[in-house]
Amino acid sequence: MRVRLSDLVGSLCGGNSCFSKSLLVVLVVVAWSHANGKETLTPEGTVGAATNVTVNCPDNCNQPHGYCWETSGKCQCLCIGESVCFQPPDCYGEYNKDDDWDYIDCHGGSWGGNIEAVLHSTEGRGADQATIPLIQASDYERYCICPELWLGIDCSVCQNTNSCLEPNDMFDASKDVECDRSIFVDMKKYFSCNVTSEELQNLLGGDGSTGFVCEFPGHSYNDGCDNDGGNCTVSFNVESTGPPLLFECILTGCYKRTSTKMEQTITCTGTKCTPTDYCNTLVFNAIKSATGTSVFSCDELMNCTFVQDSLEDLIGAVELVCLAGECNDIAFEPVPPIPNTLSRDEIIMIGTFIGFVAFSAIVAALLAVEHQYIMRTVSFTALDKFPAALSFNNVCCSIPIRATMDRGGVRFVQRTILRGVTGECFPGQVLAILGASGSGKTTLLDILSGRKNTGTVSGEVLVNGKPRGKDFRRVSGYVSQDDVMLGTLTCREHLNFAASLRLPAQLAAKTKQQRVEEVLQELELLDVADSFIGTSTTRGISGGERKRLNIATELMIAPAILFLDEPTSGLDSSTAFSLIQTLVKIARAKQRTVVMSIHQPRSNIYHLFDNAMVLAHGEMVFFGPAQTAVDFFSEAGFPCPAHYNPADFVIDTVKNIATVKQICAKKDLITAKLPPAEIPKDTHSVNASEAGDLYQRKIPAYSTSFWTQFCHLCKRTSLHILRNQFLLRFTYLLYTLVGLIIGILYWQMSNDLQHGGIQDRFGVIFFLITLISFGSITSIDLFFSERIIYLRERANGYYRPSAYFFAKTFCDLLPQRVIPPLILSCITYYMMGLRLDTVDHFIYFNLVMVLVSVVSSTLCLCISCVTPSVAMGNLFMILILFYSLLFGGFLIEKSAMPTGIYYLTYISFINYAFEALSVSEFDGLWVNFNPSGYDNTAINGAELLVNMGLNTDNMMLDIELLAAMAGAFIILGYLLLRFWIKEKR
Repeated sequence: MRVRLSDLVGSLCGGNSCFSKSLLVVLVVVAWSHANGKETLTPEGTVGAATNVTVNCPDNCNQPHGYCWETSGKCQCLCIGESVCFQPPDCYGEYNKDDDWDYIDCHGGSWGGNIEAVLHSTEGRGADQATIPLIQASDYERYCICPELWLGIDCSVCQNTNSCLEPNDMFDASKDVECDRSIFVDMKKYFSCNVTSEELQNLLGGDGSTGFVCEFPGHSYNDGCDNDGGNCTVSFNVESTGPPLLFECILTGCYKRTSTKMEQTITCTGTKCTPTDYCNTLVFNAIKSATGTSVFSCDELMNCTFVQDSLEDLIGAVELVCLAGECNDIAFEPVPPIPNTLSRDEIIMIGTFIGFVAFSAIVAALLAVEHQYIMRTVSFTALDKFPAALSFNNVCCSIPIRATMDRGGVRFVQRTILRGVTGECFPGQVLAILGASGSGKTTLLDILSGRKNTGTVSGEVLVNGKPRGKDFRRVSGYVSQDDVMLGTLTCREHLNFAASLRLPAQLAAKTKQQRVEEVLQELELLDVADSFIGTSTTRGISGGERKRLNIATELMIAPAILFLDEPTSGLDSSTAFSLIQTLVKIARAKQRTVVMSIHQPRSNIYHLFDNAMVLAHGEMVFFGPAQTAVDFFSEAGFPCPAHYNPADFVIDTVKNIATVKQICAKKDLITAKLPPAEIPKDTHSVNASEAGDLYQRKIPAYSTSFWTQFCHLCKRTSLHILRNQFLLRFTYLLYTLVGLIIGILYWQMSNDLQHGGIQDRFGVIFFLITLISFGSITSIDLFFSERIIYLRERANGYYRPSAYFFAKTFCDLLPQRVIPPLILSCITYYMMGLRLDTVDHFIYFNLVMVLVSVVSSTLCLCISCVTPSVAMGNLFMILILFYSLLFGGFLIEKSAMPTGIYYLTYISFINYAFEALSVSEFDGLWVNFNPSGYDNTAINGAELLVNMGLNTDNMMLDIELLAAMAGAFIILGYLLLRFWIKEKR
């Protein structure tokens, strides 16, 4: 028991009137001892003559603050006044009973402190108070002086097995025990830790220390959650050496788990915390109301972490560096886990390296196989197509059109475009389809080439007497009326691209290059081979040269049949004649079958045609040798005037529908009188087996692999971007200037709640997300500007839709969607004074900004695939962005949203980005709250996040969802490009 020394002294002498208090204390103690029949005590620490046995007490019990017991040799420490008591074992340290934070159990050790600082801080208090080391004294620290072989802040950690051989109140020394210094808890282990977590140090106002005692009923390092009979005690001190005590928690329902990574986790389902009076009101209430699960985990290096559900927003995940000790019974020593010799980081690094090597080996093998396949050099002549005779019989076509009903309704009716068109064209011949606009020339050409995909088509089209195969377009060429090409390439680069993708993969690169040079020479393009094609803003080659280049692109594959839709449109008569003359020469020299639609050619061009077909109002008025057309119309009663262009005469004659009906009524009789069309004598005879081998066998849909197509498309797209640098340079310059302006406006923001620093941080995060989102709208033009090129090249079998989509997406994302937000982030982050405590926050900031750019740009890609124009796409994207901004978590707090409306935030990508960046910035950031008239208080930024309805545990989930949304939009964009965007002919 402790005796109040002041009570005894006061009863004898009435306070300050007594003589020397030190001597009086001794006399009173001796008298009191005799009166109670106890052993006597002398100033030297010896008992009376009755026993003649000398017992040494620690430091003579610091008399007069304590006295020595006769039998045990232990000190009985006294108290002064109502509150201050001296601390065993030597009665030097003292604590104030009225201050629940002014105590530490040294487990047999003694208290230490800076007495000089104490005396200096207590000058003028009186002699009895000058020796009392009050906790409030500046530069004074309470700490335990541990006995030999014991460690820790409270002397609870055994140093070695010898520590466990002496009796102690912490274990049973009668058993055969040894000191276990590992992190693994057997039955009862003591942890003594120093706090390294900055959040908790800020809250404590000191370096901080903590002690853990965990006790379990059975011998095991890993009992699982089925055995939850353990309990733990955890205490948090302000100083690294001990008191003041901030709070203490009793943890119940504890179980432990051990992993092969030499880590142990103790999970406790029940928590009851008791704060001390040292806490301010805010912290006191938060700690007192703490409930829920607590988790204490340590690795083999004694790096530990303590997480409490209710206190995590206040103190975060507390990081600790610990000592641990337990005196284990050797007879029941548990089996430790088998260690994994590799750390988690090492496993990740090794796995990544092995995966990279395996991936590289697979790619190298595929490239080697493809290289060997390509290097089987085959001459272009050996791969030349068989001559192909084209014939078609009774071809009809009709399309649905909207018609207005009498009462304002709408219905669809069938409009006939072609009726019973029949004809043929042999190798080495040129068939010209003539007619006025709307006569059905282009429709017939699309049907013959296999490109008609709208309306109802009937009749048969034969190649060498057999139906066309599914891959007929691989052996035929189609030159559209519009010269659609990428204007930033040169003529040679354009043809090289076509040769690389359309010529067979078996051809060597040198052979393909020779083919390019041959085509340039055939079409008389060598002089402009290295000239740019030209765009709407940049002058390039002439119109005639563009037309010849368009034809050269299709001649690259040496097609058996070449279809041309009005190749002379937009050309002067001289250029048109030269072009048709070249085509006729190629057809006869290379045994190509050429079918073209043409509108009012001049007479010298007309005389170059072998056969002619005249269409009018969907009817075939004439088909036969071009030179017999005038005779045919003369027989029908429409003679051609002298010196009149036959083509003009024919087209003018069939403009009147009545005339067409009159001619068609007697067409068969007139045709029978005229000589039939002759088959050229030099046409190669193609037997059925050869025709079947060419047109009936399975031909690959594409000449090259996906990887080859992807690489060449990336090369072409990169050239296009580099040669059209205005947008790229302007984007980089704009983001740099905006970054500097924002950095200056928000220069080194404070973290004071009263001075707008917190509002500025939330605001600038939201503004940067908005800026990046709207800056990605330029992606809408990515597919619009090249949609016609894509449709034509896809129809002609250049590449797969997947190769085009991923090449365009890759080349757009890296320079225009990844680099600009990185430029903006690197400039603004440090200028604005965002969190700099660890590099993780900067990395997360850049990652989220890039993901926002990628998500918004891939969303633009999807919109560009379904909207008919750039203006509609921009409008649609702006509406989506406004929706995402509204439910982004800043303009309207999510906690204030009605339940039904709240779910709309789940489809707002800005919501995830704002939450991720806010959590990264504010979780663990201590915010100064200093209202006028009150003390300055530090608040964990996590509390602000909770008030705004943001979840501090969702940062990684938000990042993962942004990445998932980007991936989903990429997949959706590809599916839309593959199945939605189609050329309708």
